[in-house]
This record gives sequence, structure tokens and C-alpha cells, in this order.
Amino acid sequence: QYDPAAGKVTVRDILLDGKPPAKPNVPNWILAPDGRTAYLIQLSDPTLIQIHLLSDGETVAAKSHGKMLEGKNFDSRGALAIGPDGMVYALVRVDNTTGFGTGLLHHLVRFDPKSNTMQDLGVLAVKNPDFFDWSAGKPFTHGYHRLPDGTLTPLHCHMAMIVARDGTIYATILYPFTLLKLDALKGPGPRGSAKRFPFFRQNSDG
Repeated sequence: QYDPAAGKVTVRDILLDGKPPAKPNVPNWILAPDGRTAYLIQLSDPTLIQIHLLSDGETVAAKSHGKMLEGKNFDSRGALAIGPDGMVYALVRVDNTTGFGTGLLHHLVRFDPKSNTMQDLGVLAVKNPDFFDWSAGKPFTHGYHRLPDGTLTPLHCHMAMIVARDGTIYATILYPFTLLKLDALKGPGPRGSAKRFPFFRQNSDG
């Protein structure tokens, strides 16, 4: 913590559910609207941790809300954000163990602090797959793959995500470097109204 008035920095250990946490692995965190709470996940562990920044004493209290998504070989890169509905959103990539295709799948997940529940909103699916000239071949195009029904979906790396004030979600995929836009969840809306495979429209200028 840094106190601008006093010009003082205070360093305190974090206790997760009363115990020292495991060694961190590229943490990604965001500040909640109340200014007192932070949420954190790690690159290879989608366990959502709530940190009480103004905890009293020599340590800072943190609470685990469990994994935002079940699966194998987790990967989440700068893709944690809080929406105007107060929910915590994240992109998490896991191995495709569904039996429907192979490779990797990128899920949009969210946590509702009011009900203390997680929801898997589905796998990223591109609504306009012709946004790019796929004849360019590797290495420019191997950031995506197709499922058995022809659905185009990201394969390797997403990088960053944000939820705009109107509820629109934006994320980027590294190659080809493109912008994903999701407005199917725009605004708070009725909970549970999202489809299993929400469609993300890609910016063809990305």
C-alpha cells in the first residue's frame, strides 16, 4: 500500500483463508468499484481470490471462491474484468476434453458476488469467420481452429479483456491479432440468459 499523503509504502503478506498462499504464478488482479476489494486469478490457476485491501493488522486477509472453471491446463492472460452489473468476468482457456473436436477452448466465465456463484457462459465462437484471409497460412492463422460443425474458435492465446460501461465485452486474440466484441450480454439483463455458445463478432480491421 502507498500512502500519498505520508509518502509511505507498506508491505504486508497476504493470508488466503487464514494461511500463506502457494507461490504465485503470474497473478492478474483488478480493483472492485468499492475501492476496498480486489479480485485476483493466476495465469495457470483460475481460482478466484478476493482480497480485502483495508484489512487491519500485519497481514491482508484474502478469501478463495474456488475455480472459475473446471478443466485441464488452465491459461488466463490479462483477462479479468468487472462489469457494470458488478459481476467479475474472465477468459479461461482449457484443454478440449468434450469429445467434440480437439485442441483448446476459451471460455467466458463470471462470478456473481451477490449470490456467490460461478457461471460458465460458453466457448468463444466467431460469428463472421470470413473476417480474415485464411489462405495466408501459418504462422499468421494458427491462433484459431474449427470444431467439427465448422465453428471457428480461438486456439492458442487470448491476451487481455475488458467490459465497457455499457456491458459490451472486448478481448483480443494474438494471431492474427484481432479484436473480439461480445454484446450478447450487454447490460445486466436476466441472469442465465446467455447462450451456451455466445457469438463474438470480430473487428475485421484488427
